[in-house]
Amino acid sequence: MNLARAADKRTEQAHHHPRLVLRFAVVAALSLATAGALVLFVIRNLDVRNAERQGISRAQLVTDVVIRPNLRANDLEAPVRGTRRAALDALLRRHLTADSVLRVSLVRPDGLVVYSSDHRRIGARVARPRLVSESLTGKAVGGVDRLGKRKVLASYVPIVVGKQARQRGVVVAESDYAAVTSSADEAFFPVAGVFEVALVGLFLLLVPSLASASRRLRRHSEELAYRANHDELTGLPNRYRFSVDTEATLAEGGRVAVLLADLDRFKEINDALGHAAGDVLLQEAAIRLQRVVGGATLARLGGDEFAIVARVGDAAEAHALAELVRETVELPFALAGFTVQLGSSVGVALAPEHGADAEVLLRHADHAMYEAKRLGGGSMLYDPGHDEGGIDRLTLMAELRLAIEAGELDVWFQPIVSLETAEAHAVEALVRWRHPERGLLSAAAFVPLAEQTGMIKSLNRLVLAKALAHQARWSEEGVAVDVSVNLTMSDLLDTSLPDAVRMALTAAGAEPGGLVLEITESTAMTDSARVRATLGRLREMGIRLAIDDFGTGHSSLAYLQHLPVQIMKIDKSFTQALGDGSGSKAIISSTIELGRSLGLTVVAEGIETAEQWDELRALGCRYGQGFYLSPPVPVEELLGLDHARAAGSAAA
Repeated sequence: MNLARAADKRTEQAHHHPRLVLRFAVVAALSLATAGALVLFVIRNLDVRNAERQGISRAQLVTDVVIRPNLRANDLEAPVRGTRRAALDALLRRHLTADSVLRVSLVRPDGLVVYSSDHRRIGARVARPRLVSESLTGKAVGGVDRLGKRKVLASYVPIVVGKQARQRGVVVAESDYAAVTSSADEAFFPVAGVFEVALVGLFLLLVPSLASASRRLRRHSEELAYRANHDELTGLPNRYRFSVDTEATLAEGGRVAVLLADLDRFKEINDALGHAAGDVLLQEAAIRLQRVVGGATLARLGGDEFAIVARVGDAAEAHALAELVRETVELPFALAGFTVQLGSSVGVALAPEHGADAEVLLRHADHAMYEAKRLGGGSMLYDPGHDEGGIDRLTLMAELRLAIEAGELDVWFQPIVSLETAEAHAVEALVRWRHPERGLLSAAAFVPLAEQTGMIKSLNRLVLAKALAHQARWSEEGVAVDVSVNLTMSDLLDTSLPDAVRMALTAAGAEPGGLVLEITESTAMTDSARVRATLGRLREMGIRLAIDDFGTGHSSLAYLQHLPVQIMKIDKSFTQALGDGSGSKAIISSTIELGRSLGLTVVAEGIETAEQWDELRALGCRYGQGFYLSPPVPVEELLGLDHARAAGSAAA
């Protein structure tokens, strides 16, 4: 499936997008209706409760005004009979003409009904004695009961009869509950009508907002779908989309080639010119590759890796496409005022020979690409015989991760010696790995793997911690020697580096003045605010900084004089070229003068002969390091080094 067809598919999906406006409108309407119903239910209940309280208050008023003044003390002693009952009946008929009052009863404190307008109730027990007890505390109370098929509000009003307040009782007035709810409805329905109108108006006001939200959600969902399938920087399909398109291409049958291209030297350019320039470089490379792959699918898998899936006739056609990709990438780029040139390593895997699914083909193309990189670049077709090397590399990566996590790597030290006295001035910490099966491995065997897999930061933190621990122990033994530790660009881009270094110093009990952190010249020249801020914070802590491999980059002297560095280390390529007529002597001499004028300590790296020692000393270089002085050695051998050879050369 090519990019055009993928775009057509996305367009088709967009046309069948659900009607979010209608969906939102329905949800909003249901939500408003539900909320409105709940509010109205609460209001209705409040109105009913208020009407009940008003009914109880009316019953208390009638009791106080009509009933209590006309009662006798003996009315509460025993059931009322005969002429006294007739008199009370007449009293109630004369004063309680409201149709809503269905029955009035007079109850003793023990719950016995001594009088009732319903004569059948006289002599019976009240149905709710608890309310009688509550009302006798002095407060009228009420409850909802049933009188036959009717629902009634029963009001229990306390009463005291007699001049000496000798008798206490309760008047129970039972009113038609329909009249109570009718009163509540008179207050409720106007409020409900206004509320419903307000809700409808609110819904109508929300419709434009819902439509706008729907459009935003539609755009957002389409954007998320696009991002899930495309690389944000280049706009190319990402790894997931590439796998899907590769599977679709394979399903159509025929010979298919999967190419994986890696941009050699991209990291160095990215570190030197900054990430913004690196992003532009990747975008330009993507544009170039799109022009040459035709109808094939081109994807960016991440970092500086690009992948292509294309239909081919045979292996020769696939190889020709790989060469075209490589040649396209290796044409010069104009970038940030510089002309830069990349290399490229391209691996090729064919279907069905090398696999029948996207994952297998991509893995085999990756093996072929790394084999091409190992041989110095170019393009290479997958060879099953090379798989052992790929598996070996993966195994080593897994073992390295475990070794770093377990702190099993060793730190060796190479002395930095005074060229005048042959005394060790400082030591540089270098990592070594005593592999249980492969033996002693130098940094070159595994540090590139750490850089490729993101383990380099953890590795550098481990080296720093161990180097500082040794330095602190030497200090306790009375041996004062500075320790130099290398940093990478990933370290300097980490804003937490100064805090990590401070913690390492504290944990080891070491002083910051005895620590030197080395950065390469290309890293130091990076015009990155974050890098400069990190270097400044390290310097403020009292840590010294050194430029390593000086002379291999393109330093701006105006920029160099503003860097917070104190040490300049001349690259070994110049030291080892002394005496061959290449002009290295003049370069070293001018570098020493430059360092002196900037107040920097100059160290020459890579001293391998006595002649180089003598010539560097004659040029005014004060310090040096290299195999002639001492190779990197384990810590237990460091303090016992014999510098007699160097001292003899210095004396001569």
